[in-house]
This record gives sequence, C-alpha cells and structure tokens, in this order.
Amino acid sequence: MLDCKQKQYQEIRLEAFQHIPQLKPRQITFGRHQTFPLRFGWLSKGFQSLLENPGIFSDEDATIKLGVGKNMVESIKYWLQAARIA
Repeated sequence: MLDCKQKQYQEIRLEAFQHIPQLKPRQITFGRHQTFPLRFGWLSKGFQSLLENPGIFSDEDATIKLGVGKNMVESIKYWLQAARIA
C-alpha cells in the first residue's frame, strides 16, 4: 500500500504527464536540435528575441542578432518549441 505522500506524489506525476502530447511514430523527427544540448541562457535569449521580433528565426541576420552560429539558431528555435515557449 502507498502512504499518503507517495499517493499524492503519484497523482501529481499523472497530472503532469496528461499534458504531454502522444507520440505519433510517423511524425517523430530526430536531430532538429542540430546535436546541441540545451545551453544556459538560450531559452531566455530566444524568448527575449521573439518578443522583440517574432520572425527572428527566419531573418537572415538572426546569427548576428542572437550572437550564435547558423546551426545554433536552429537549435535555439527547437529548444524553445520543446519547452513550449514558442
């Protein structure tokens, strides 16, 4: 039997996972993060840039505005979407 705290924790976990979309095998892709793991500051940098310019990730000078390379721009965009910020 589960004690009260364990049961409460289990309910919180189940509630949290209800909002995660179901995986669809035909829609799964790999590598949109350009093999870059999430780096410190990327979410805030990307979010602030989106507030200033919603089309930042399609701009030709996004690398200059964000201060990162082309692949890192794509990676920041991916991590913002994965975190459900964008």
